Amino acid sequence: MKSRLYPAVAAVICGMDLYLKSRVEKCVKPGEEKKLSGTPFSIRKVYNRGVAFNLLQDQPKTMRMLTTSAVAAVVAYDFILLHQKGRHLLKLGMMCMTGGALSNFVDRVTRKSSGLYRNPHPLGKVLFHYL
Repeated sequence: MKSRLYPAVAAVICGMDLYLKSRVEKCVKPGEEKKLSGTPFSIRKVYNRGVAFNLLQDQPKTMRMLTTSAVAAVVAYDFILLHQKGRHLLKLGMMCMTGGALSNFVDRVTRKSSGLYRNPHPLGKVLFHYL
């Protein structure tokens, strides 16, 4: 894959993530659980205003600084990585992570929180966290 296509992967993932989150925002109330038709999955919408387990939720400036710093570090690493030859799987993985990180950054800036869409199904407590 050409190096210039990798950022497109991040952009598509970020865009899809933001679109799907906007759909969940419109269709699912906070704390409500909705079953996904024809699957063993359901979605429950909750918000995380801090980092893991709502740590730092009462310090929004610190959260914005941490989020901005983390995204800047990921993008800087991407820039360096994309100028190296080979390492295609790492590049693809980093673009996936970058797309999610950028989506999370948009959430933190616009909503002051990051959406968590949890599957409380007993087969596996899968947590989908859109970074």
